Amino acid sequence: MTRLLAVLAAALVLAASGWLAWWLLGDGLRATAGIGPADGVVRVAGCHTGDDGDGRTTAFACEGTFAAATGAERPIVLADAQDAYPRGTAVPVRLAWGKAYETSAREAAAVILLGCAVACPGVLTAVWLLVSARSGRPADFDALVVLGAALPLALTGVAAAMK
Repeated sequence: MTRLLAVLAAALVLAASGWLAWWLLGDGLRATAGIGPADGVVRVAGCHTGDDGDGRTTAFACEGTFAAATGAERPIVLADAQDAYPRGTAVPVRLAWGKAYETSAREAAAVILLGCAVACPGVLTAVWLLVSARSGRPADFDALVVLGAALPLALTGVAAAMK
């Protein structure tokens, strides 16, 4: 009975970890990976080189007007634009976190890595539960604690380096 409860607890922890990662980062993944139809277009007013807030140069940032399929327009920032678009260019975009994003494999990979970092503690807890269920006694988890501390930090670092 204890083994069955450990397996059920592992399944619940995995489901909760996946749901949390999707809840936090699903919009960004949908926007950067290009999942689904475009939410609208940004008519570019001007572009400049962006920075990360610490003075390091990043991709281009473009200001413009977002026009949704409904026809309503509003000002918006095209975050991490792939090019310095000329004024008047219409760029298909998806919205996430109050900004517009183009489809970008690099940005999607960074969001996926952050999602893995968010889900990592739950996945490692589920692994511990499953190992404990297999042996019938609580598993030695010293290595999992170290891995649980190091892996999310490493994944976040790689994601930050990709941006």
